[in-house]
Amino acid sequence: MTREAGTPGAPVPDGLSEHLVVDGQPVAFAPGQTIAAALLAADRTSWRTTRAGRSRGIFCGIGVCFDCLVTSNGRRVRACLEPARAGDVVTTGPVSPDVAGVWQETPHRAGRRAPRRAWLAASGPPGPARLTRCDAVVVGAGPAGLTAANAMAEHGLSVVLMDAGERPGGQYYRHSVRGGSPEAASHRFRTLRADLDRHVVAGRIDYRPRHQVWTLERTPAPIPATAAVRPADPTWTVHALAEGPEPTACRVVAPAVVVATGAYDRQLPFPGWDLPGVVAAGGAQALLKGSGVALGGVDGRAVVAGSGPFLLPVATGLARAGVRVAGVYEASRARDYLRHARTLAWQPGRFAEAAGYARKLALHRVPYRTGHAVVAAHGDERLTGVTVARLDARRRPVAGGERHVACDTLAVGYGFTPQLDLLVEAGCDVRADAGGTPAVLVDDDQRTTCAGLYSAGETTGVGGASLALVEGELAGLTVVAAVGRPVEEPRKARLRQRKDRLRAFADVLDAVHPLPADWLRDVPDETVLCRCEEVPVGAVREAVRDLGSGDPRSAKLLTRAGMGWCQGRTCAAATAALVGRLTGSPPDVTDVAALARRPVAQPVPLGVLASLPDSEPTDATPADETSRGEVR
Repeated sequence: MTREAGTPGAPVPDGLSEHLVVDGQPVAFAPGQTIAAALLAADRTSWRTTRAGRSRGIFCGIGVCFDCLVTSNGRRVRACLEPARAGDVVTTGPVSPDVAGVWQETPHRAGRRAPRRAWLAASGPPGPARLTRCDAVVVGAGPAGLTAANAMAEHGLSVVLMDAGERPGGQYYRHSVRGGSPEAASHRFRTLRADLDRHVVAGRIDYRPRHQVWTLERTPAPIPATAAVRPADPTWTVHALAEGPEPTACRVVAPAVVVATGAYDRQLPFPGWDLPGVVAAGGAQALLKGSGVALGGVDGRAVVAGSGPFLLPVATGLARAGVRVAGVYEASRARDYLRHARTLAWQPGRFAEAAGYARKLALHRVPYRTGHAVVAAHGDERLTGVTVARLDARRRPVAGGERHVACDTLAVGYGFTPQLDLLVEAGCDVRADAGGTPAVLVDDDQRTTCAGLYSAGETTGVGGASLALVEGELAGLTVVAAVGRPVEEPRKARLRQRKDRLRAFADVLDAVHPLPADWLRDVPDETVLCRCEEVPVGAVREAVRDLGSGDPRSAKLLTRAGMGWCQGRTCAAATAALVGRLTGSPPDVTDVAALARRPVAQPVPLGVLASLPDSEPTDATPADETSRGEVR
């Protein structure tokens, strides 16, 4: 039996399921599930080992951490992103030289030669990169990306909308092929989806799901434009990889690009956090919404921990799916909100939302504890329990305040980190909040510091779906005005006003739920900091104490923390916080930009890079029939 996508906890008769072959054995899956979801539904929490022999399965659940790598039909893929297809042949286990390359390692120790990696990737000859031009490109089809694309199409612009997911909606509106997500069932998303469908049918939006954008390239000289675009406008080339059984490269040229790539879970290390069964809070929700798989299953026992209001929908979603949630442990305290009563008064709906979650937790008898955190996870090959500790006013564990909680799933997250790879590499300025979390710098109308680049949603500072919807619409209207089309100024003024109120509320959340970096003082040296390179916390301490490392970048170079598969996305925040605490100098904007810089934002076959031609784009505005996506 497997779980039906979109109906968490509901069994699907085996006769209605399809099968893929994993390590020679058939594994059933429901339509729309990923390979990772199929493995988890079959009670496989781990399927590969690291070079040090640690078991790995799924962690981030959205393609950020690379823990869930498998080989599917001869290609190395992230199981949490790759759709399960009938007849696919999947192999698990350690990295295979004949598939993933040749690895060379030297023993790790700060101050000595860091591990040296040589990866000789094999890739077949790629086909020519499909090239299109349009008025604007939107990267990301979440709340911000959808509203931006719809706003531009509404005013007659031709738009290419690219997204890594199979279905529009991003993480917030994530849903399976059969629905099932409360957010996706909302009136707001149904309206967004209907508008997208209408614009796709009319040829105004070319929607391209499962497209991984890996870089933005500014074209030195303007390319002849359509009547809607002034020739003097700057031009950008968006490079992407269309995922599928045979990935293909594509390029889209436009004078305007709106980047709405969202964010991913921010983490702090603790002993055992790399055990199978420990997952990011966002990963637990992504599996539930997108594949209908509740981690642990109806007989499982889960703990939800970390900081921020996002823990509430994760816990209630798991409980609704039949998982026994043993507790929600919030590092901050509710009374901290009292210092921001004036700002909160402008958001009465938030109180009703919080009360709704409280009722759901009470209905399922889920205990909710503030001022507590998970400080250790236990188990051998998989999670069996956690240690929960009471925190003091500085959010550090209080000695003698620990207790053990049995569980087989831990969903953990300390807020979110914006996905800035494309923007930083393009040259956009960034800012850092008081806790060192980065965000791209934008003006009142969502323009970045690079002409022709705009950004909306979590990339401008984590603020939730409501703020992302407003910023996306505002960005879209700003692009419309930039190409000379008339825009309703009162509409933009209302959006700016609402944005300011929502941003003020987001600032309150940042203040109440900061990254509790002070507790890193007590984390044991042997605790894994960088999951990819298996760099321990002690190596970074040694780099600062004995080798003169004074900033996160030098610590990275001395220890290889952040130089593995995920390129620091998972450990960068914790590394920066640890170095800042050890040196007494919190990370500044320069540190933030350095940690977010990744020349290639997504995995790209070497053959694709070698095949990039220096050719002029063909005019394909509106989107031609060969490149037009279909909303599914």
